[in-house]
This record gives sequence, C-alpha cells and structure tokens, in this order.
Amino acid sequence: MAPRNTNRRLIWILKEGFFPAQVPPCFNSEKYADLALRPIPAWVMDTKHKDYAYEKYSAPRVGHNRRPLAITNPIPQLKLSKIICENWSSINGHFSKSKISVSRPTFSSNPGRSILITPTHKLPDKKLLLSRGARYVLISDISHFFPTIYTHSIPWAIHGKSIAKRNRGPSLFGNQLDAAISECQRNQTAGIPIGPDTSHIISEIVGTSVDLSLKDKLGKWPTGLRYVDDFYLFFEDYSEAVLALNKLNNALSEYELKMNGPKTKIIPCEKLMEDAWTHSFSDYELSPEKVKQRRQLTQYFDMAFSMAEKEPEQNVMQFAIRKMQSEIIKKDNWAVFEAFLLRSALAYPNTIQDVVIIADTYFRYGYPLQISPHGWRGVINNIICEHASAKHESEVAWTLWLAARLRVQITGDAVRAIEQSNLGSVPTLIALYLESVGKLKKKIDRHLLPEHSSFNCENWLLCYEGSEQGWINHLNPNTKTHSGYSWLASENVRFFDINRLPDPIFVWKENTTLSDDDKNRMLDSDDDLFDYFEFPEVSDSYLNARAYSNRHADLEEEDEETDDFFDLGDDIPY
Repeated sequence: MAPRNTNRRLIWILKEGFFPAQVPPCFNSEKYADLALRPIPAWVMDTKHKDYAYEKYSAPRVGHNRRPLAITNPIPQLKLSKIICENWSSINGHFSKSKISVSRPTFSSNPGRSILITPTHKLPDKKLLLSRGARYVLISDISHFFPTIYTHSIPWAIHGKSIAKRNRGPSLFGNQLDAAISECQRNQTAGIPIGPDTSHIISEIVGTSVDLSLKDKLGKWPTGLRYVDDFYLFFEDYSEAVLALNKLNNALSEYELKMNGPKTKIIPCEKLMEDAWTHSFSDYELSPEKVKQRRQLTQYFDMAFSMAEKEPEQNVMQFAIRKMQSEIIKKDNWAVFEAFLLRSALAYPNTIQDVVIIADTYFRYGYPLQISPHGWRGVINNIICEHASAKHESEVAWTLWLAARLRVQITGDAVRAIEQSNLGSVPTLIALYLESVGKLKKKIDRHLLPEHSSFNCENWLLCYEGSEQGWINHLNPNTKTHSGYSWLASENVRFFDINRLPDPIFVWKENTTLSDDDKNRMLDSDDDLFDYFEFPEVSDSYLNARAYSNRHADLEEEDEETDDFFDLGDDIPY
C-alpha cells in the first residue's frame, strides 16, 4: 500500500523523491528521510525566509539539448515536503477537480520515486480513444513550464486569486508553499526547481487550476487530456478548436504562463501519429541461440544507428538501448554487444546512464568486460575529458561511478579536465572518492574545487559530504556551526555511499535451484533463459524512476585493475 499518514508520506518523499533520477546510485537520502521520525527543530519550519541555493546538475537530452536539474538544500526541502504532506488531503482534493489531467500524482508504494503519474506508454491509447468522433486536435504545451511557474501563483491556484491576494499570511497553506519553495532557490519567485518530486506536485497544482480556468472559459470540459504541460484537445469543428486555443492562452496567462507557439497547432486527427519509428523496435526479440543472436545484434544496432540519424530530434538510441534491458545477451556474444554499448555511449550522451547500468549488471554476472585503452578504461577517460569542459555533470558522474565499479584508473588528463571545469558536487565527490582509494593518476588540487565555503551555497553537497567524508579539511570553522550543517551531522545524515548499487536489469528468480556453475553454463548456452529470470519493468515514466536497491558492493576490498579483461517491489516497509 502507498503511505497513508503524514509521517509515512514525509519519509517516502524525502527518501525516494529528493535526488533527481539522473544522479548515480551512490547518492541517496535514506538517512535524511529518517529525520521525519525525529523531532524537527522549530527553526526549520520558521516562516522567516532564509537564503539557500540549490545545486545545479546538467543532464543530457536528445541531440545537444540539456535538462537543468536541481538538488535542493535539505533544510528548505524538508520544510517544503512537510507542508505538502501535512496538507496532502487538500492538495489531492484540488487534483480531483480536473477532468482532463492524466498526470495527477499519487504516492507510490514501490522504490524508485515517491510519486507516480500515468506512464507515457499509456498515452497513445488514451489519445486514440478520446479522438473518437472528432475531426481536429489542438496540440499545445506550456512553454518552459517549471522554469516559468511564478511561486506566488501557487496560492492563487489553491485558494483563488482574490482570496490569496487578500490574505498573504501563513494561515493559507498555499502561502506556506510559496514561501518554502522560494526559500529553496535564494528566495526567487520565478520558476521552481526541476528534479525533486515536490516540484511535480507543485506543477500539477498550477496545471489543475489552468484546466479549471479553461473549463470555465469554454463553459464545459473539453474532450482531451493534459499530461504535465502537454495538451491534446479534440473537436468536431475547426472553429471550436480555434476558440479553445484562444481560451487556453487566456487561462495560461492568468497564472503568468505562456503557450509554446512553435509546438502549438491544430491538425486533422488522422495526422496525429505517435512516433512511428518506434514500431521498428517494438516486436524485436533476440533469439536465445548464440549464433543467431549474434547476427541479430548487428542487425538491431545497424537499424538503431540508421534510425537515429534519420530522426535526430527523437530519443532513438536511448529507446533502443533501453529495449536491450529486457534481453539476455549470451556470454559468447558479449564482446559484440559491449562494442555497441561503447559506441552508443560515445556518440549519444543521453544513453550513458542506461549503458552504465547495463554494463554493471553483466559485470555482476561475471561477463568479461574489456578494461583496456580500447575498452571501458579508454571510453571512461575520453568521456570525462570531452564532457567535463562543457560542465556536463551527468556524463562525467556516471562514467566516474562506473570507474569506481570496475576499479579503472583515471588518467592525469581526465583529472585535469575535472579540475579546470568547475563541475558541481556530484561528479566532484565521486572523483574525491576515487582519489581516496588511489584510482586517480594525480591528486585533485583543492584550490581548484568549485566554491563550497558555505552550507547555504550552490555546492552545499560538496561542502557537507566532502567534509564529513574527510576529503575536504579546509572549511571555515563557522561553516560547521551553521544550524543546518550541525543538525544533519549530529543526526549522522549522509548523502553518499559508494557501495550502493542500482537494481540489476534482470535477476535470477528466487525459486531457482541451479548451482552457480549451472547458471554460468546456461548463460553461455543456447537455452532460452526467460523462465529463469525476472525483469524489472523498464521505466518509461515522465519521472524516470531511480530503481536503486540496498544491495551493497565491497568496492574497497579489492584494489587491482585488470589490464585486459575483468572476469567476472514490495509495499513500503513501515
């Protein structure tokens, strides 16, 4: 069951909804979530606005596009999360007023994210069924939705603009939300952070009120749906669609939002097509027979690379790589599959996270990952050198994490690239860990670290975790006496655990009685293995759930890098 009381919701949203899904698994907030079980100091919930910055973390999207994510300071984030959980009944009641939203958040009962919304793979059928009897579809989205949400519009959305403008005090919980979320971003009122699950809840509060305003302006609910910031509205007559477009624009304006002009259009329903390129991959299944599977792998990736070139604005390679998470590559074919993974990671940065998770799974099952200048060692160092200078934190962080898993040495050139790039806390902390276990060719010059002098600063995570791990020893003594820093430290809160692993992409079923030798033999046979394995569902959620387990690896027990080959869902428990 999903959590039903305030404390359980608060624990869950702090544990599963704090870090963005795009950070490596060594970053987690379990100990932070335990704070919900203890008395929270009054100063945390103080209504006085405080000056906290959030950590910026850049993740890749398709092409050269980036997703600017945020890792908010844990003190204002705790305050914001507590306000949401204490008022969840009212917030949920607000969500229920929209008859067109299909992105209403509900608390999850499984690890990954604290909340769930409709998976994206269910949207095509919903749109198809809603289009019955319609001739035209109005397609639009909200331009830069999260970055343009005006925090003062949150109480407008919950309580109504007239009430909110008359009462600006904390007696309205919408005003509390407004103050708390602005506190997460140096008291700015323009935009909300992208990354924490709380922001998806806030955005849906505003989105629901836009829906209600549109309904009032049209005099009825339109036929269609809104998914986060995307609208698909269906009409029998073209003039009705034009009218709805104008009314939607007016509804957005009431909340200081704008329509995305280039993406807004009215088209005949028969021209509403759902990423036709995905059909080429949908029924592609690899044979369990080794010789046939090897041939299919080459055909599959040739098709994927060709399709990616034809559809540069689509996530073709990420889609293709994720589909491989539901296949089992036989050991004889690993070298071929590995070569395609390496090529994908170098050419398509938005596949790196998935490539790393796939490689980690096969590493655990004893597959011979090639650790050489032409294999993972070379690719890891090349990616760091290429992406560090552009401040691509996600690409650098994931490759550094894989280096820790494979015990790969980071070259002097790669270390210098990290030093000179002013990267954020996430990749910097992993690099400092690698230094501590002797896996950097040269030590990191502490004078070249990104600014981390204050717990309130943008790199609060480096300030806190770097000091608590003993990797940074030059903090101003006043920094550790900051009320937030000292409280977290006194409660033994940590946000970094290098031994924390992602869930593997497939696992032997619990009732499997095979010996380890039999398992290894089967992975190198022509047998069909699907009856022996379980495959966690590959997330296609808008939230991009992090599926990280409590499995731990003893990374610090061994220290040797092999030159050529390295051989080798329950309900919430409260």
